[in-house]
Amino acid sequence: MAQEKAHRENSPGVLVLRATQFHESPGQMVEWFTTDGVADVMDVEFQPVDSAEVVRLLLEMATGSFDGDVQLAGPRTESLVGLAREHVAAKGLDAAVKPGEAPASMAEGGMLPRQEDAVIVRGRSWHEWMDQEN
Repeated sequence: MAQEKAHRENSPGVLVLRATQFHESPGQMVEWFTTDGVADVMDVEFQPVDSAEVVRLLLEMATGSFDGDVQLAGPRTESLVGLAREHVAAKGLDAAVKPGEAPASMAEGGMLPRQEDAVIVRGRSWHEWMDQEN
């Protein structure tokens, strides 16, 4: 939020798009945090969004469709550990996914859209996206 404040003070007309984590996140967590065949993935809920929707919304914002900040989330709340396991199975990877600790702010819902702000919910679900990726 400090970066947003600095931009607003120095660049009039700034619009901010806040998006939840992308559909690619579970696969990235497996890739980045696998050691000796075990992926240690934070045990958190999140609401992943299709990165193509982020691009569409940025274009809409750039062409004047919005006059204020926008928050974007995917259509469903999911378990990061659960989707990481599904990613491993779908890709045929030789890894086990172990639930790991998350910082308190993330474990308490910090990866979900902020409910005090209006949220645009749109795009494919993670499962729809994964079906098209395979």
